[in-house]
Amino acid sequence: EGANINKSLTTLGKVISALAEVDNCPSKSKKKKKTDFIPYRDSVLTWLLRENLGGNSRTAMVAALSPADINYDETLSTLRYADRAKQIKCNAIINEDPNAKLVRELKDEVTRLKELLRAQGLGDIIDTSMSSLASSPSSCSLSSQVGLSTVTSIQERIMSTPGGEEAIERLKVSEDCR
Repeated sequence: EGANINKSLTTLGKVISALAEVDNCPSKSKKKKKTDFIPYRDSVLTWLLRENLGGNSRTAMVAALSPADINYDETLSTLRYADRAKQIKCNAIINEDPNAKLVRELKDEVTRLKELLRAQGLGDIIDTSMSSLASSPSSCSLSSQVGLSTVTSIQERIMSTPGGEEAIERLKVSEDCR
């Protein structure tokens, strides 16, 4: 069992060295070199840690050192090992569901448009339109008619306010930019 542990730790050292080499190589060609091979499959430990070592994650390594003179060689070896691990560069990104991202962006846009209406002095439209939509019956045709009449009345109110046409033009321009 001790031999397997030593083999796993040796393989982990090789993986860390290979990852550090790949990250520190200044000239990356389009073709993969044979030296770019990372030996994850050489041990169970590195196979289990492959996503944590070179994948989409942030990894921390703790090195246990001894201040005793008798452990000088082991401490030096551990420091070299930790230095190689420190040279690995991971670019972690957030894994996000595209639908959740779209929902979040649409909510942000609704908030932005509400703030734009409030800035134009039309904040009461938001409150009245929400209350009329909330009080409407749940039948589809009736609620769509109520929604259409609410939209029409909102458009009329915007056009009747000073600077309303200008606000609509700015909205159209901001939508065209998207």
